[in-house]
Amino acid sequence: MDHSEIAKSGYANEHWLVDLINHKPNSASVRSFLSHIGWDNVRYTKPTAYRKGGTEKADIGIDFWRKDNDWPDSHYISCKKIESSNHNGLGHIHKTTVESYQSKWNFDNIIKRCLDVYCGNILYENQKGLYFEHVYYKPYRMYISNFFSDNVDTILSDLFKGKSLIKPSWFTVTLKTGEDSRILYLFDIEDVIRYAKGDGKVYYGKNTTKQNLCIGNIMMYSKRSDGQLQFKMNYKPMLKTLGNRARIFYF
Repeated sequence: MDHSEIAKSGYANEHWLVDLINHKPNSASVRSFLSHIGWDNVRYTKPTAYRKGGTEKADIGIDFWRKDNDWPDSHYISCKKIESSNHNGLGHIHKTTVESYQSKWNFDNIIKRCLDVYCGNILYENQKGLYFEHVYYKPYRMYISNFFSDNVDTILSDLFKGKSLIKPSWFTVTLKTGEDSRILYLFDIEDVIRYAKGDGKVYYGKNTTKQNLCIGNIMMYSKRSDGQLQFKMNYKPMLKTLGNRARIFYF
């Protein structure tokens, strides 16, 4: 699938979960899912789910409407999807401009220029987009990796939860196993962040060419078509590693 199709597939996954909660709230699997998030029959009257949209890291919200007043308790989820038939579970985490990352993470203009060269926003000897093994980066490689090492917790929190007041507390991965069948994995988002961090090591890829920056279990990519930086992670190993930390539901 191209990038547009991948995005549409992600939106469809969010709509699927929202519709499931809104239209089948009393099914055994849905009620078990909601209970793990915080549903209580004694305390609440009904759940209402909705897509958040926008640039926040929470993809969907679920309101549990209280019996004792007219206000809901709200819960927010970051949603991902992978195909069971695809051996590569590499999935999107976050993408934006170098300038936006600089404003959030406060790296200096030396690192900004290096990342702009990496993304192709600044040409080097008429070359658009350089990988980190290029001689251009030789004076800067350690400087860049030291910044990410020193700020790894802040960076990972921002990538997965964002900086808005509304942050996801939960993280789901939908594994599509057939045309109408799915397995839904539910994680506390802090478990996902700990997995993403891994040993916290920052390094420049496993190969000698086309090196991207890696932070633990996530990898930076340059989207040279639009000059942006993207971070991805392979979710399939995470499902196996965090299996005992997940709640698993079959639909």
